[in-house]
Amino acid sequence: MCIASAIAALIGTFGVERTFGREIAMVNAYRMLTHMAQPDIRQTTFIFYTDPASLYPRGPNLDPFFYSAVLGTVARGSALIGVAAYRTFLRDWSFRSVYRL
Repeated sequence: MCIASAIAALIGTFGVERTFGREIAMVNAYRMLTHMAQPDIRQTTFIFYTDPASLYPRGPNLDPFFYSAVLGTVARGSALIGVAAYRTFLRDWSFRSVYRL
């Protein structure tokens, strides 16, 4: 399976190179390699956080609705508040000076 995926990735990269040029193919190859190197743990964290107490008594044992809907909504709302705060209070600051905080 891994060999077939590697062959498909190579074919796709060469196809992009022939179609769009070397610069676009290199960006595509970089993005593909970075995505392949980062495992996706969303399903694992969902199962860990929502396991019932009978399976993992020391776990957080959150309700699936709370984990998927409420936490996602709070995270997105917090991101919007952060953007609004930056635009309101830190508009004249450079990104470098904000990161130094």
